[in-house]
Amino acid sequence: RKVVCTNKQRPVIPNKWQSCEDLRVMSKLMKECWYHNPAARLPALRIKKTLANLGAHDDLKC
Repeated sequence: RKVVCTNKQRPVIPNKWQSCEDLRVMSKLMKECWYHNPAARLPALRIKKTLANLGAHDDLKC
């Protein structure tokens, strides 16, 4: 809790995720959920729709 809430540290997303469109979308979504200011974070419905779009693919395109 201290690491995330007090120090505002987040997990590192591997650079190789940038070479895969699905993982790039996922990393962007994750980062938008991690904003320190709760009002700046994505609403749950937007997260659900983005994940549903990713899940609509038959497989991961990487």
